[in-house]
Amino acid sequence: MLGLSRCTVTRDGTPAGGEAPGESPPRPSGRRAAEFMAWLASQDLRLPDAADVTVEGTRPDLLYRLPDGNVAVFVFDSGEHDDQDDQRNEAARDTLRDLGWGVITIGPDAGWPAVAGKYPSVFGSR
Repeated sequence: MLGLSRCTVTRDGTPAGGEAPGESPPRPSGRRAAEFMAWLASQDLRLPDAADVTVEGTRPDLLYRLPDGNVAVFVFDSGEHDDQDDQRNEAARDTLRDLGWGVITIGPDAGWPAVAGKYPSVFGSR
């Protein structure tokens, strides 16, 4: 219920930052997040509702608004972060978890089929 109290909906009924019918999917700014999203599309899996939006003071790469709850996805590239970024992102993930969000972290060496297979309720299945 609390998650719904923070939900923003546009005039046409689509979630703010989400995809309205006929719109192209959101584009993440991070290279690896964009590659992951392209892979999802190539596998006919669920694309995110938003990318690179500020949520509860955090900035996940991808955001899914699902019937069972919101999910934030953080996609890391080995050259993209340092120890300070790791601490900041860990705090962001903890904040979202404390607020009831699902959080998925995709490390630089993660196999995308394994990640998608582990979370079919988020990414769907083929």
